[in-house]
Parts: sequence; C-alpha cells; structure tokens
Amino acid sequence: MKRLAIIPVAAFLAATALAGCTTEEGGATITFWHDNDENMMNYLAAVATDALKDEGITVEAVKKSDIQAQIKLYGNDSSNGPDFFFGAHDAIGAYAEMGILSGIEGYADATTLGSFLDSTVDAGEYKGTKYLFPLYAETNLLFYNKDLWKGEMPTTTDGLLAYNEARIEEGGYGFLNQYNDTYNAAPWINGYGGFVINEEATPGISDAKTKEGAAYNARFAPTMSDGTYDTITNLFLEGKADGILAGPWFVSSVKDAGIDCGYVSLSRFELPNGEVLAPYEGIQGFAVMKYAEAKKDAIGKALTAMATLQVATDLAKNYNCTPALEAASEVAEVTSNEMVKETQYTIAESAVPTPNIPEMGVMWTPFTNFLTAVNKGENIDEAATKYQADAVQAIENMH
Repeated sequence: MKRLAIIPVAAFLAATALAGCTTEEGGATITFWHDNDENMMNYLAAVATDALKDEGITVEAVKKSDIQAQIKLYGNDSSNGPDFFFGAHDAIGAYAEMGILSGIEGYADATTLGSFLDSTVDAGEYKGTKYLFPLYAETNLLFYNKDLWKGEMPTTTDGLLAYNEARIEEGGYGFLNQYNDTYNAAPWINGYGGFVINEEATPGISDAKTKEGAAYNARFAPTMSDGTYDTITNLFLEGKADGILAGPWFVSSVKDAGIDCGYVSLSRFELPNGEVLAPYEGIQGFAVMKYAEAKKDAIGKALTAMATLQVATDLAKNYNCTPALEAASEVAEVTSNEMVKETQYTIAESAVPTPNIPEMGVMWTPFTNFLTAVNKGENIDEAATKYQADAVQAIENMH
C-alpha cells in the first residue's frame, strides 16, 4: 500500500535526526522507534499526525536496528531516547524490571483497551501491570508454493514427514524449517506439552514432554537441508523447495520472488499424540517510556488514533497483519485475507504466547544448543541434562 500521506512523512524523517519529543509552537512532536517494515510504520505515523493536525501534534517513526538493544541502552536517556516504541510483547518483562516503562493504562482508557482481544492485551502484562498497546498478532504458518506443492495438503505431521521424505527421494525438498532454532521448533515442543520456560522461570529442557517433542522434531531434520535461515529461505525463494515455516515478516520477500503462495495454520496438523502443532504467538504493539510521562496527553491521543477499525483493516489488507482490534474480525477485507484467516485459526486453536519474563531472554541459546545436539543424533537425555544445567546457571547469573 502506498498512501499519499506516507510520502511527506518519509521525506520528513529523512530530513531530521530528532529522537524524542520537542515542543513546537502550538503543539508537539513525539517520536517512536521501531525495527519493522518502514512503509507500515510510516503509515501509522502519518495516520496519527493527520488525525491530530488540528492540535499541532506530529508523530515521527524512526527505524532502529536491534530495537531491544537500543531500548535497553537509551531507556533512561530522555534526551536521546524515543517517547515510545513499537515492538514484540516478549521483551516487556525485561524492560519492566529495568523500570523504564509506563503502564499503558495511563495512556489508553478502559474502552480503548477493551476494544482489543483480551489475549493481545494480556500478553503485554507483567506483574499485574499492562505495558503494551497491541496492534496485531503474528505466528508461524506453513507457506507453500502453489505451483510446486504436490497433491493434497496432509492433515497430520506424520503426513508432512512422509511428504518431505518422498520429495527428498525425488531430488527436491518439501517444507523447510529452522529445526535447530527454539522459536521454529516450538510448535513441536509445545504440541507435545513441553516448554522452554514456565511462569516460575524454571527451564523446561529436561522435562520429559520437551524431550519427546524434540525427538519428534529431529525426525524432520534429514529432510530440511542444513536448517539455517539463509539456506532454507533461499531454497524456497528460488523455487527449489515446496514450502517453509515463516510469518508475515517473510511475505514481502515471497512477493518479490513472484511466488504464488498459500498459507496453512500449523494448528491443522495433528501430532502422533493426538494434539496439534502449537507455535509461539507474538503480539506487536507500542510501549511508552517512563520519562515520557510529561507528554502523556499527546502520546495517548496518538495511540488512540492508531487504534481505529480503518487502521486495523489497512494493516491486514496491505501488510498481512492479524489485527488485535476485535471488531476487525468481522470486516470482509480482513477475513478474506488467507494469511490473516490462518493466523486467527492458529491463535484460537493452539498458539502459545511467547513468555515475556526476563529469564526467557537467556533461554534461547541453551535451548537451541539442546535442539542442535538432538538433531545431530546425540543422546537426548545427556543433552537435556547438560543444557538444562546451562539454562539454570544463566538464570542464576541474572540475579
């Protein structure tokens, strides 16, 4: 989507290096940081600016690489940090413990927050305080090339495995996945009742159900090349693989490659234990810096301006985002979007919100190391014991 309103905002951003809020004659400029699709973020800034033009409030979107590191670095720096930022819910706990966030209920009234799906608001809650103003949800789906996929889509994970094995024998690839990666192996782990970390911050690597899920995930590894991001994405984009596990962040690359792509919810695939694949769910939205509380009125109005049905519809139609706004689920332009429909199905059926406790941040490495060991054929019990100990130690080192 290329709205005319985006053009002046983008030009304005290119011409300024401001970061933070500067008062202007009769109004204010407020800035949010992001590490996301620039067209989408500039669109949101333009919507808010247009809605608040009579009040002299201008909203700027500034892209920053590695947004989590940037927020941690500038979280207490009101001169150089943003007023608010756009990001995923799973980092909220770490920011909250740093004391750098304001509760979002100070910026959005109960009616506005009540217009969102409860799960999207709850995902941004930490120790009883809500910190995230949600805009959309995302999760992994099975992307498949409609010109390459052979026959009917399986309804079981055993069927997917058989499809992959058959394609290998034919000299091709079925669906690909980063099978060593914690986030991408989560559908198997969660589906078997395992977990990466629980609410009490106990690592789940040595849990019997986690090991069961990891062992089943390992059966797919020989059919998926080396499972690295660059390899599997290139294979799919070059038309050398029939499918791939990915999310809305991958859509623009698929479109650029000219692939006629279909999408299937992972919740549609039954595991041998009778459950279904259960991928992680992420909620993307805005959080406000504590030092920006003096600009509460302007920030609150900007957030409200971006929480309309029109914005939710545009995000779904133009960026394949699954709206957090509950009313959007009844809009034809939203429900007709195949990716959004399959994401909504996943969230309703089996998606698991990514843990937002600070300890989750140190779990990615030991859990990925555990998966890598299992996928290489190492003894699963020995690997679980080793990397559970590593995870426990990493958590202890945080405190």
